[in-house]
Formats: sequence, structure tokens, C-alpha cells
Amino acid sequence: MENKYLAQLHKKNLPLAIKDAIQQVLDEEPAYVADELVDLSEAVLLELAALGIAAYLNQPKQKSVYNDFLLQLFTTKSHTYNAGPLYRWAANMIKELDTKEAKVLFPLFWEKNGETLQLNSNIHHLALLRNKVMHGFFLLPPKRNHKEANHLAEVIAQLYKAKVFSLFKDNSFHFISNQDELTAYSGRWGIQNKEWQLMENAHAFGSLSLTIKYQFSEEFIKEQYTWLENNLSKQKVNRQVANFTNVKTQGAFAFWHRPNDHANEQIANMYAQLDKSDSHFPLFLALDRQGIIFTSKFLLSKLAIRLATVTGTSKYSSQPIKAVKELREKCNKQPVIIIKDIHHSLFQSDHLLHLADFFYENNILLVAFGVHYTWMDQFFNHCIPIKSKTYIPKEKEWLPLLDNYLRYKGPNKEFEKELHQYQLIKKIIIHLLKEITKNKLVARRFADEHEYPLEYVHEAFAFLHPFLKAGKMTFKKDVLDDLYDFPKEITEASRIYFSIGRRDTKLEYQHQTLAL
Repeated sequence: MENKYLAQLHKKNLPLAIKDAIQQVLDEEPAYVADELVDLSEAVLLELAALGIAAYLNQPKQKSVYNDFLLQLFTTKSHTYNAGPLYRWAANMIKELDTKEAKVLFPLFWEKNGETLQLNSNIHHLALLRNKVMHGFFLLPPKRNHKEANHLAEVIAQLYKAKVFSLFKDNSFHFISNQDELTAYSGRWGIQNKEWQLMENAHAFGSLSLTIKYQFSEEFIKEQYTWLENNLSKQKVNRQVANFTNVKTQGAFAFWHRPNDHANEQIANMYAQLDKSDSHFPLFLALDRQGIIFTSKFLLSKLAIRLATVTGTSKYSSQPIKAVKELREKCNKQPVIIIKDIHHSLFQSDHLLHLADFFYENNILLVAFGVHYTWMDQFFNHCIPIKSKTYIPKEKEWLPLLDNYLRYKGPNKEFEKELHQYQLIKKIIIHLLKEITKNKLVARRFADEHEYPLEYVHEAFAFLHPFLKAGKMTFKKDVLDDLYDFPKEITEASRIYFSIGRRDTKLEYQHQTLAL
């Protein structure tokens, strides 16, 4: 399509991704250019996202919630995240910064709407364009295409005038590269293992990168083996777990314990037993809240190395999943993955629990030890239920566990808009722990009595499950008066029957309960 404004901008010194996308727009027919306009929009948003994230990493006022997101971004496939959400994440990262770079970038992310701040409407419009085009079967009317092209030209001209591509003088981050005296998005978010050291000076995220660098080192492996040796004892391996590893070739087994307990000796003795076996070989990993050892990518990389050693293979695929598949076919021994503290960093998008199906399909056994949340049940074929006594934890014990539980799930206390939700869940937990000493608690009744939102009470119940005894309870049914054909006493079931206008239905829903 013809567009003199975009044609003029194409001659300017702009990042290659933007220039290429402009050329694609200019080369396409006006009636079919909607896709190309979306590509150009996303190229602009990605450039801004990269610059915003770089500005955030270059200063000390960092938040763990942002660092956790960046960790996910850098360790998962790039296509997982669209340009629009990345732009919004970067906007929040720079929102409260006062650095020189942030001040230049701020008006490209935020604008005033009365007394409140909102996302820059002109630029955020580019993120919304994608949905418009998709809903229009990847077509827009020619008149609309010209309008969007002019709008894009205005935005790009604004970026060029602000000199945002000259903000950074080096390419200290893997997602930033030097292009003809410009600093621009490199085209990839995914990080290579050797690139973590590029982040060393990035303040809190730099400390995190050093931890990750260590987790990939030989010293880390030695530390894991030392832990196993220090926890060896004469305690016998649990019979159910032993039978599982001896008999099964597929499946996942969970060994649950209370938060105030552990299974260290069981883990160490099990590893030692399997390590001596001629038919099995174990891989051990003690999870930590920090770094990336709880991710699928990390576990697969360690498993590939272990399989290569067992099979005597020196060359294999650089892609962890492909490598594990290839090496597993060569391996005559039964792999058994042993995980300590499986509950760390739950709900992270790449948490190693998501490998359960992959392990099953490739005849790799998984044995996990940790604190039990019911959400994890979907990943395990077998388990040993908790047999130790329930107890009421003190706040200093359960509060760190709550932060771990909500870390990737939310609500997150570091987000201003989610702080109230976090505090409400915390308030409900404190209330539940006070009431639990009196009698069994029923979620719906507790919520109604104290006017708490039921979904928040259910969340609190799920969190307290490892400490207490969780259960189910049917609804209290009513009895009809033969004379009046009306319930003698209005119960919970009555209200449901009234709302649906019939009584010939089975009430399958059950109350959630907690007891001490």
C-alpha cells in the first residue's frame, strides 16, 4: 500500500525489525495489509517492551514479582508471550522509576486521565489492533487499513523524535543488541545458559542470575550429593515407595508430609538404594524458591546429562525434550527422578510438575516429597497420605508458605491493585485458625456467617490443607410436610431446590470442611 509517512520513516535510522515490518506494509495490497499492520504494531511494542525492561533492570528499585515474571519470560519459549502483555508488564516496571532512561520512556507508556494514570492510549491501541484483525477474519476495510497505517506512522515518528533507540550504549542484556549505532530488541527473550552472567550487575535480578549460574555448575551438583550423604540413616525405605520403584515403569508417586516435618532420611536412603541397583538409576533434585531449579527446562537439562552418562553418549540434541527422548530409548536402566520440596514455586508456568505426562510416556518414574496441596493431585498416580497429627501453625511459619503459594498464582502483595485481595485472604486464614479449635469448619457456612467472599474462603481452605484435616460434607436435606408440600425446615438444599424450581435433582456439590 502507498503511505508517504511510512515511506519517509523507512529511510530513517530505525531498528531493523521496524524497518522490515514497514517494508512489508508498503509491499502489500491495501485490501490485504491488515496482517502486516499487526506485525508492524507488534514490532513497535516489542521494541518498547525491551527498552522498558532494560531500564528496569538497570536500577535497584526492583520487585520480586517483576523478577519472577522476567525469569519466566527468559526461560520459556518466546512465542508464549504476545507483544501487548509484554508492553503492559514493561509499563508497570518503569511506572515508579526516576532514572534518566525511565523519564524518557514514561510518556510512551503512561498518560494522565484526570487525576489518574492510564496506559498511553495511542500506543496501547497497537496491542488492541491484533484482536480487531483476528475478529475480522484477518481483514479490515481498506479505509481502516489506511487509518491504522497513518496511526502507526505517528507512533513510530514519536519514538524516533524521543531518541529512545539511543538510550542504552551497550548490549549488556541478551534481549538487547546494537544495530547501526542503535540499541534495539534482539529478537529473542529466551536466554542461553552462558548468558546469565550478562545479568550479574542487574541489582536484585543480578543476584538471582548468580544463583542460576551456580545451579548450572558442578559445585551445585556436589552440594546435592553432599546433602544426600549427610542425611543417610538406617531407616528403611517406605515399603509402598520401594514397591512402586521396583514394580512400575510408569507413573508418579507422592510422599506427603506436614509443613513442620520432613522426609530427608527417606529421600537419602531411597537414593542410595536405587544408586546401588543394577536395573535403576536415580536423579535427585532438592528444590529451592530461588533460581530455576523448579522449572521443566532445568530438570530436563540435568536428566539429559545423566542419561548421556549412563548410556555413554557424547553427542545428543541441544533441545532438552528431544535429547531426553533419544537418550531414554538407548537406556536399559529404569530412570527414577526424586524431588525434594515439590511444593516450592507452585503454579509457575514451567514448573517441573507439568512434565508428569512426558515422564509417563517415556517410562520415567517420578517420586516427589513435599507439602500437600490438592492442586497437585492431578499429577500423581499414587501417594502416601499424611499420617502425622494436624496442628495450628504460628503466623511466622504459615506466612512464608502463603507467599510461596500465591507467588505465581496471585493475588500478589507487591501489586497495589492486588494488595487488598492478599490482605483479605490473610485475614480469613487468621480467622479460620482461631475458629478451628472450637469445631469443624464448613467453607460456605463460614463465608455466609462472616460475610466473606466464598472464593476467598475456598482459597484459604486450600492453603491450610497441609496443616489441618480437609474433607467433604453433603448438603443438609430438607423434609417436606405431607399436608402443605413445603419443607418443614428451610435448609441449604431447600434454597437450591427453590432456585432451580424442581426437587428431582441430585445435589452432587459438597461442602469443603476443615477440622483439627
